[in-house]
Amino acid sequence: MGVFSADNFKEPLINGQSCILNIQNSDHRGEHWVALYNECKCIYFFDTYNRNYKDLNEHFTNKKWISPRHEKLQSLNSKNCGQECVAFIICSISFGCDNFFNTYSIK
Repeated sequence: MGVFSADNFKEPLINGQSCILNIQNSDHRGEHWVALYNECKCIYFFDTYNRNYKDLNEHFTNKKWISPRHEKLQSLNSKNCGQECVAFIICSISFGCDNFFNTYSIK
């Protein structure tokens, strides 16, 4: 569906839609990428650091996204969050969000 800043995004409202968001607003350079994927009218949130989306940007605080706990997939020195978001969307389309999160769930 697209790539957006936190203050300019549209939620993926149709089953199978997705988007990648930067957690900063459009008046900043950008900091970190996260992803949303709509599966069966539920919007799943993915962050490689496994943070609570409500703490990341004021535009996310009133959202009702599903954010399953999973292992932290990115070190602080890494810059691959965008690629991980693309991988999350591809895996979710191919195998479903539950299968993705079950693979990386915290045991």
